[in-house]
This record gives sequence, structure tokens and C-alpha cells, in this order.
Amino acid sequence: RVREEVLQRRYGLQIGDQMKLLADRVPVETVEALAVMAASPKQLRKLAKVPTGTPLRLPSALEMLALENLVHACQVRLGGYAASLDADESALRASEPGTAKHNALLLRVYEQNVLETTLETALQRQAELGRPQPTKKNAKASDTSAAQHGDVASKAGLDAPAATGPANQSTLSASPPVAP
Repeated sequence: RVREEVLQRRYGLQIGDQMKLLADRVPVETVEALAVMAASPKQLRKLAKVPTGTPLRLPSALEMLALENLVHACQVRLGGYAASLDADESALRASEPGTAKHNALLLRVYEQNVLETTLETALQRQAELGRPQPTKKNAKASDTSAAQHGDVASKAGLDAPAATGPANQSTLSASPPVAP
């Protein structure tokens, strides 16, 4: 119940709601909401005491769990596309502008770019937190025993531009975390 209250009060989310992803950055609120979803009961009680509008100061281990869930969600979503980003970009170049096929490919390419950028940004932040840099293909949960605290917004640079391009938006679901 506390988890639901924190998600609603801080982010206007309910469990199962979608969270925003952007082509040029990973919103801090998305990482924070994922941290709320991954928090232990003890961590959750501490997070619940932080006033709305005040950035959460996440323990590194909890931030790592949130990032692991973000990486997993991006990988699952990217794996659900029938074609790779390269193949869709090639098909987009070959399609006739203004057609339904061209518009569908345009949307898929933008969505995949958003997911790729988010994935790369999350993997980079994990490396900054001390996790060895995995490849996108084999990124899995790892040791999250670090106890150092840090402000997600300032330390992670997650809200800073991560790539150039259209500010397209995609979404992820605010669901219980995946098991590491």
C-alpha cells in the first residue's frame, strides 16, 4: 500500500501505468519510480518520507536495481520488434513518403531509437555506479551491494541530453520489478 501511495503522490502513477521515455534523455522521474517499485519495505518507508518535489537520494544499490529493471524493460521491448533498427531504417529509406507503410516505419524507427538511447544511458550509469560495463545483449542483474548515496538527477546525468534527434516519447509500464 505504501508503494502505491508513493507512486501516486510523487508521480501520479499507479502500478501498471506507463512511464515516459524520451529520445534525448531518461527522465529522472522514470528512474525514481522504478526505484520505488524495486525498494525493500525499509527503503520504501524512507522514500515515503521525502517531500513531493524533492529529488530522491537513492542508495546506489537501489538505483542499480531501478536501472537493471529499465535495461530489462528496454531489452524486452526491443526484442519484440519484428525487424532490427537497421532493417527498419533501411526499409524506411526505401519506402514512399506519406504512405501508411512509411508512417508505420517512421514510428517504429523513432520508438526503437528512444529505447536504444534509454538502454545505452542506463548501461552507462550502471558503469558509473561501479558495475562492469555489459553489452546490450548480455546485460543482466549483478551485485548491487554498493551503499553509497547519491542524487539521481545530479550524479546520473539521466535528465541531461543523451542523444540528439527528435524528442520522441515512448513508455514503459510501472510494474513490479523483474527478479535479478
